[in-house]
Amino acid sequence: MLKLSFFLFILGFFLTLITVFFSPSIFRDTGEGVQKFHQRAIPRVGGLAIYLSIFLILFFYASFLSQEVWFFLGASFPLFLAGLLEDITQRISPLLRLLAAFFSAALAFFWLKARLTSVDIFFLDPVLARPWVSFIFTCFAIAGVSQAFNIIDGLHGLSSGVAMLVLGAYLFLSKTLQDLLVFKLSLLILVPTLAFFLWNFPWGRITLGDSGAYFLGYAVATLGVLLVARNPEVSPWFPLLTVIYPVWETVFSIYRRGIKGRSPTSPDVFHLHSLLYRRVLNRHAYCSLFLWSIELVIVIWGLAFWSNTLWLALGVLVFILFYTWLYARIVRFRLPKVFKVD
Repeated sequence: MLKLSFFLFILGFFLTLITVFFSPSIFRDTGEGVQKFHQRAIPRVGGLAIYLSIFLILFFYASFLSQEVWFFLGASFPLFLAGLLEDITQRISPLLRLLAAFFSAALAFFWLKARLTSVDIFFLDPVLARPWVSFIFTCFAIAGVSQAFNIIDGLHGLSSGVAMLVLGAYLFLSKTLQDLLVFKLSLLILVPTLAFFLWNFPWGRITLGDSGAYFLGYAVATLGVLLVARNPEVSPWFPLLTVIYPVWETVFSIYRRGIKGRSPTSPDVFHLHSLLYRRVLNRHAYCSLFLWSIELVIVIWGLAFWSNTLWLALGVLVFILFYTWLYARIVRFRLPKVFKVD
């Protein structure tokens, strides 16, 4: 595993380097759009470097890796492709990308048996035990988290940093549970993401793009489902807690856009990370570090209580209350001084 990780990191690092310095103009983002913060044209196809790194390493270690790893990569391809086409053309509608996410989730459901059949809520579990309900719920969960990671991909290193923290938690727990498949997949995604991250943070020489954000969100969601499906002792609230920040950001964004009569898919500058950047910290690095620290607390809480649904659900509730309180303080320009950086 150490040798594979080393070569995967080197491969990911140099593929990202090539993308940064030699990508054609169609791969570059001009920074136009209300939700954009960068001032120069930079490549927005960091996801391509991550995906190609994993794909190429499978050829070198084909005999070592299992068939399920190929199934995972194949299942993620429709969503990755939809994101990549959007990165290049910026003409793929949100509906088509959402449908691609549902299709990739359906492939994971059948090919990998990534299925949610319980949420540890007594009146919902009998319903989820029905295969067609489980199918719809699982697809909705995986597709939703995929979209959520794209929502928070607005600052240098934010989405990829959150993904790495979650993947690190899955890596640790799968090692503890001796779940080799989840362990391999977590490692295969974490390492090239780290290689990309070194080019993305703090100077923003490249961004994930839709392809990268969707792929990482999809990977995190699918691995979370697999961890629960393959290890019944893991509470289904564990993967939910680890991704509660991007998930609640998405749910809250849909709510605030809805009450203003706007489309849920319309971009704006009122995400938590956007407000932190524009009203409080004014630097990508500070904002990302602050939000990573919150995610780190979440991950530690999750690992401490990975089998205890009550404590995990409490963690979800605490985060939602904290997020809502912090958001309201920023909107009203009443942020506590402890959060300010001179």
